[in-house]
Amino acid sequence: MDQGAFIYKDSLDKDICLLMFKNLSEEQFKSILPDVKEGVGNYLIAMFKNDTNYLGRTEYEGITRLMNDEDMINVFSSFEDIQKKIPELTEEQHYKYIDVVKMQYQQFGIQNISAGLT
Repeated sequence: MDQGAFIYKDSLDKDICLLMFKNLSEEQFKSILPDVKEGVGNYLIAMFKNDTNYLGRTEYEGITRLMNDEDMINVFSSFEDIQKKIPELTEEQHYKYIDVVKMQYQQFGIQNISAGLT
């Protein structure tokens, strides 16, 4: 998977989290994260949980491990489908998460956000 944006309820503390990732070239990394060491993964990863945000770099295997550990759903899924996994999420919150994803990807110059997400 080249890119993704998933929402999930953390299995340990039950917080609602957002995971975003995108496969980038080394040149793209240098423009987005100039201080990050070269060759430490080819995926930009952003995680949002409560008031804590994480932006970094990883291999796809790290993303798949996290996805296997948590019950995630594509943030662009229908509200009804998401609510089956996260019943306490409101429709307003769902739209806010979608807006965050679109804004973050736009900020990094990534086009066709929802088109490639599965």
